[in-house]
Amino acid sequence: EPIHGSAPDIAGKGIANPIGTILSVAMLLRYSLGLEDEANAVEQAVRKVLDDDEFSGFDIRTRDLQGTASTQQIGEAVVRVLGLFLDGLNAASSRGAPQRPLALARPAGRRPMTLCEKILCHAAIGLPQPGNVKPGDMVCVSVDWTLASELTWKGMDKTYEQMGRPDIHRNDRFWLAIDHTVDPRINHEKKPQELIHASESFAKEAGLVDFYRPNYTILHTEFYRERAQPGQVVIGADSHSCSAGAVGALAVGLGAADVVMPLVTGETWFKVPETVEIRFVGQPPFGIGGKDVILHVLGALKRNTVAFERAVEYTGPGLKHLSCDARFACANMATEFGGIAG
Repeated sequence: EPIHGSAPDIAGKGIANPIGTILSVAMLLRYSLGLEDEANAVEQAVRKVLDDDEFSGFDIRTRDLQGTASTQQIGEAVVRVLGLFLDGLNAASSRGAPQRPLALARPAGRRPMTLCEKILCHAAIGLPQPGNVKPGDMVCVSVDWTLASELTWKGMDKTYEQMGRPDIHRNDRFWLAIDHTVDPRINHEKKPQELIHASESFAKEAGLVDFYRPNYTILHTEFYRERAQPGQVVIGADSHSCSAGAVGALAVGLGAADVVMPLVTGETWFKVPETVEIRFVGQPPFGIGGKDVILHVLGALKRNTVAFERAVEYTGPGLKHLSCDARFACANMATEFGGIAG
């Protein structure tokens, strides 16, 4: 209802916009109680409710925002969506502290390691001090994110069904986007309909926070821009999941069944790969972008040669001349290079 009788013409009719009052709760959580994560959850829930379908929202609005919803309908929608975000926060809290604290200097007795090895060491579960890993070691690691498209989810769903459809590890750490096989001109056909329905049904079943309906997003592009962070372990059911390496994550594409395990348990076994270093020196000429750079690398070294079944690390002073999107192009094509991550 309007506060202090400021809008008597709509008072008592159940049509007032409650968003301002709801967002004031977010301010209370952030500034008075120091609960930043919970405040963000409230704000994200409001955004999800108000955003239209084009932005993967629910497009629920009151009359003053060109909608038809009542005050109660808006409030209930925000509470419903907020519950999904809070489920993720509760799962994160119950998991406890990270397995290994972040090391700002190399611990005594630890061998020098590549970036890939350091990320696996940091994410390793039950690894004894000082935390040495080397190529060929098998380590169990905690996984930060899992990814799938509607195309790969169809295969994952078979394994998930065989497992008895258990609860997933975290409903806010699975990015599912319908983007690989859909087109507005064919979405009515049987095959696309089956893929879309399977993904939509699971998103509702699991209460996914990051579920994106057809033609909203490009899976890997949006994920790396919105969610991927340096040092994370990302497992995707698609060979181009390595794209998130653009921001310094260890991102690996595996088979559909292999991705279901970290989706459900939050963990997976990983064989530490060898690493190949590609060193960039100098500044590329004007107009040369990331795709040009990686195509030049592929032209010089060919695919499935030095990078085959290895992690690729791009280094050198020339990196400062590559934008984040240029680095995305290089990381994205690590799979064409033959690498498992880039």
